[in-house]
Amino acid sequence: MILKNAKQRFEKLEEHPLWEKLSHIIQTHHSFIITTHILPDGDGLGGEVALSAYLKQIGKECIIINGDPTPEKFSIVDPDFEIKQWNPKEPLPKAQVIFAVDVNDWKRLGPLTKALEQLKAKSIFIDHHIADEQLKQEHIIDERTSSMGEFLFQFFKYIEAEITFKMALAMYVSIFTDTNAFRHRKTTALSHAICAA
Repeated sequence: MILKNAKQRFEKLEEHPLWEKLSHIIQTHHSFIITTHILPDGDGLGGEVALSAYLKQIGKECIIINGDPTPEKFSIVDPDFEIKQWNPKEPLPKAQVIFAVDVNDWKRLGPLTKALEQLKAKSIFIDHHIADEQLKQEHIIDERTSSMGEFLFQFFKYIEAEITFKMALAMYVSIFTDTNAFRHRKTTALSHAICAA
């Protein structure tokens, strides 16, 4: 019964201001840089790969650039080697929007922060962790969700996006990582239902 209710929750999603905000940003811009925090984990990596796949699916220009390399144990998330490691000696590509996934503080991007700020692009933090202090940076934060994968799955269902195997795998890794293999207190029936979908 719990699993059934969880499935109903993401099969019949009502309007949500965070999803509307994210959808509007995507629809009104064409070029994007996606990044995540230093020492990237499965949540940040899975979130950025899933979001990038969707952006490319709808014809947007998108590149993933991280300050640190992808740990070998998370290489399954990026089978096409789309994630690039930032080279301080090379200029970043121009973009209209920067999505910082699983990030609620510029400091979490390390040395890459300054290079991104110099682009003067619209910068958005997308996260599921409440910030320690008042955020001045534009942000989309949903602390109800267990992970970026859970947040993005609900967003994709809401906008009726086609969820490919690549997106599904990335979101699974994200959820599995940040729920600590479904043991964390924020793990819910919805977390399990999404991974079973």
